[in-house]
Amino acid sequence: MHVYEMNSTNKQHSKTKEIAVRCDYWGCHNYFFQQYIKSKCLLVNKNGYNVNQIRKNQNSDFITL
Repeated sequence: MHVYEMNSTNKQHSKTKEIAVRCDYWGCHNYFFQQYIKSKCLLVNKNGYNVNQIRKNQNSDFITL
């Protein structure tokens, strides 16, 4: 999964991180909505038969659970 951030000066998005997520053998096809739970700093992402839980820590790093 790619993470993009917007530069506040020029309003352009640029890729800042790549996060490894679990996929099934058909590849990663995300046809489902992702949900971010702000109170827990948790992103829930479904790819095929896999559900990925990705947590953002205090250093703004992403950890796949």
